[in-house]
Amino acid sequence: GEDMDRDREHNMNILRRVGYEVVVFKTNRAFFDHIKTDPSKVDLLVVSDHGTPYQIGDLWVKGEAIISTDKDLTEEERANGFQSLKLLMNEGSILLFDACLTGNKTIERNIAKVASEILPQTTVYGSQHVTEFEPGFIFKEDKDGS
Repeated sequence: GEDMDRDREHNMNILRRVGYEVVVFKTNRAFFDHIKTDPSKVDLLVVSDHGTPYQIGDLWVKGEAIISTDKDLTEEERANGFQSLKLLMNEGSILLFDACLTGNKTIERNIAKVASEILPQTTVYGSQHVTEFEPGFIFKEDKDGS
C-alpha cells in the first residue's frame, strides 16, 4: 500500500544519492523493451509482487527453469526471459524477490533456490516467511551445500 510505496521511493532516493541509476518498470513488457535497447549490466534487480515458494507474480518454477505466464510477453520471452537475465546481471549482483515465501526452506526447489542456480553470479534474496516488506532471509548456498 501507501507505506510500501513511500518506503520504496525512499530506498530508490538513497540509491540515486550514492550514484546508482534507478529505473522502475511497472510491467514485464516495459522491462524487456528497455533491455533490448539498453543492455547495461545490472547490480541490483528487485522484483516486487505477491509470492509463494513456487512463484512471484507471473514468474513460476518449471523444472530447472523459471517461466512467465504474462500474456503481454512473446512465447519466447515467457519461456526464456528469466534465463536471459544471466547476460544482464553483473558479477556480484543481487536479485531481491520482494514477496512472501519465495525463499521458504521447507520447499527444496523454491523459486529463490532455482533463481540462484540460473544466475550463479548473483546472490538471490527471498523471504522465508510471510512478510510485510522487509526481506527476512538470505539464500546463498556455499559450495559444500551448507
